[in-house]
Amino acid sequence: MRFSERYLNYVRRGLRRITLEQSVEVIDNAIWEEVQDDGRTRYWGYVEEVGGYIRVVVDVDDLTIITAYEDPDFHPDSIL
Repeated sequence: MRFSERYLNYVRRGLRRITLEQSVEVIDNAIWEEVQDDGRTRYWGYVEEVGGYIRVVVDVDDLTIITAYEDPDFHPDSIL
C-alpha cells in the first residue's frame, strides 16, 4: 500500500490516532466497503485500540490510502 502525502502529514503531526498499520488492517479485514461516485473505495472496520469504527478511503488505483478517520456514525447493523 501507498499513502497520500496529505494522510502521511496527518499521521506525522499526530492529528490522527489511527496508525498506518491499522488503516491497512481495516482494508484487509473490512466489514463493509463501497465505491464512491469518483471511483474511490471506502472501507470500514472496527479498531480495538481506537475503540470504534474507522473509515479508510483508497484512491481509484486501489493502492493509495487517501485518508482514514474515526466514523462514529457508522453502525454495522444498519448495513445488514
